[in-house]
Amino acid sequence: MIEPRTIDAIIFDKDGTLFEETDALIREYQSAAIMGILDMVPGLSFEEAMATQRKSYQRFGWSFELLRQRYNLDFAAVHAAMHRHMSTHNVKPNPCLPAMLGFARATGLTLGVATHCGEPFATSNLDHLGITGDIIDRKYVTTLTDPKDDKAKSCNMVRHTAFRMGSDPSRTLFVENTARNLPPAKQAGFQTALITWGRDFSASEGFEAADACFDTPVKMMRTILQERGTKTVNACASDTKPALLSL
Repeated sequence: MIEPRTIDAIIFDKDGTLFEETDALIREYQSAAIMGILDMVPGLSFEEAMATQRKSYQRFGWSFELLRQRYNLDFAAVHAAMHRHMSTHNVKPNPCLPAMLGFARATGLTLGVATHCGEPFATSNLDHLGITGDIIDRKYVTTLTDPKDDKAKSCNMVRHTAFRMGSDPSRTLFVENTARNLPPAKQAGFQTALITWGRDFSASEGFEAADACFDTPVKMMRTILQERGTKTVNACASDTKPALLSL
């Protein structure tokens, strides 16, 4: 089990951890991004863009690199266009999460992110989630430009983030949604937590390295704050309603 009273800092993976990557939600994000690209590339069909997206994912591990290269698209411009379409697609994050994280930050916990999502994707994604720089300082957001899912590189990102935060690994919680990325962090001395979104990971590679499992990041933060003795008033009683928080 994790030891909430010994935790000074929390480092989150982003995709699938700070927000749920269900198949439906992924399709919504992809469709919004494709629509944004279509705005920028006259004459490109939705079908061609989707086919190129699939090839890009197979080659690079992310969806839009081939389209970006082929049409010389700017990452920031693509994301700005994507977010415009997100409102149309009604892709909205859980409002409880930024409230919970903001409360944790106010109680003295330092928060960071280690993600394979490169810039400016990482920052724009956090902004969309409502997780502002006041909640997670952008200097504590570490990104990896190599899209390959390499466990050693993932651990190095976490260690680098902890170093930048000035946090001792033994007093730092690393939060992931992929069990196989936990053992290197555990071996490096971090406390670890797995976000499951209600799925059973007990047979997954690396599951044994999880000190604790939680259905959602909101439930994890609620548990940590309560076990640290933090008094909350109706602190996200529902995972889908904004929190009423009090120091």
